[in-house]
Amino acid sequence: MPSTVFLPSRTILSDIAKELAIPAQNVKESDLLIHIIKSSTNIPQSSLPVILACVANAANSNSKHLSQALPHFLSLLSTSNLDIDSCIDHHIALLNLINNTEMKKSILIAIINTSKSDQIKFLAILKQLKSDIHAIADAQIYLSIYNTLSATNNKNKELVYYYLLKHISLIKTIPDASNNVKFGNEQDNATVLKFVQESANLPFVLNLDQIIALPAIQALKSSKETLVFYNLLDTLNVKSIPEMSTFYETNKSVLSKIDKDTLFSKMRLFALSNLALENLGKHVDYRTLQSVLDLSDELDLEMLLMDAVQNNMLECKMDQNVYTVLFTKAFPRHFNNETYKMIDTKLNGLQKTFEELLKSIQKLKQDSIGHYTTLDSFRGGDDDVVGH
Repeated sequence: MPSTVFLPSRTILSDIAKELAIPAQNVKESDLLIHIIKSSTNIPQSSLPVILACVANAANSNSKHLSQALPHFLSLLSTSNLDIDSCIDHHIALLNLINNTEMKKSILIAIINTSKSDQIKFLAILKQLKSDIHAIADAQIYLSIYNTLSATNNKNKELVYYYLLKHISLIKTIPDASNNVKFGNEQDNATVLKFVQESANLPFVLNLDQIIALPAIQALKSSKETLVFYNLLDTLNVKSIPEMSTFYETNKSVLSKIDKDTLFSKMRLFALSNLALENLGKHVDYRTLQSVLDLSDELDLEMLLMDAVQNNMLECKMDQNVYTVLFTKAFPRHFNNETYKMIDTKLNGLQKTFEELLKSIQKLKQDSIGHYTTLDSFRGGDDDVVGH
């Protein structure tokens, strides 16, 4: 059922129109609100609460005609003489009064555009409206936030990347003739390529399994021009350092915006994670690790080990006297059939070890029981002799 639309009497709206010197004598009552907003260049603060309440009620109705009041009102706020704080306060008041999701989205984008000139204010608004933003979960809103954070050169790279990732995860793809997915428009294509670049260049981005599984990343396989960027992530995720070297040199011109040092630092982290998993509980000498990781300096190896520990990829103990590393814990860089087979093999090995240990304990227990039985018999004989 349609919501009831509560509008002030024509007298109140007529008084506002008169105050703003807007002719309204021949305007129908149902058109008066929109007429006032469209005809205004600036609404006095004393009249704003009334107009705002009218706009909210109109937006919550099922009337397509009355709902047109919202975009006109948002446009009016953006060009009004209100200071930024007052303008944002009115936007937020409107956001809290409106139920329609699409209209809430329009208001949130308007708030982002209003506050983006002040980085501190924008971050405060972002924190305040976090629950509303995630409740709507709209790709365009996340992209607007990302663009604003990027434009202000925000130093919190993880926050900037987070909103880009949220946008990418919501990009809609469409099936092509071969039933593979592809992008619906060129803007999405360009944004995803930017995302791949950021994913390769930012040192903290290590969850590549989840990233590669996104439909937007899978869509990179739909054309020869974008396939190389999918292969970049795939090589980074599952291939070896020599394979990445070959891939990078082959596609160097296309990958001009990829930071080579960061890329290979990640490759070494992933390779080290694999080595740790394969050598759990073992001492591995520095030279072996340096050879596999393509590192000439011992200090570089130690720094890499510390990076891996800080990123929760492994745990180890370095012995700088004999130049060995004992890996005590490791996490796989990605999960596939080979990973599960390796884990299964290790678990079976541990099970056999525990079974052998249990047999040894049981044997010791039986030997001990036999020993005490013999000793008790001997003591019993002594008692017999003493008794006599």
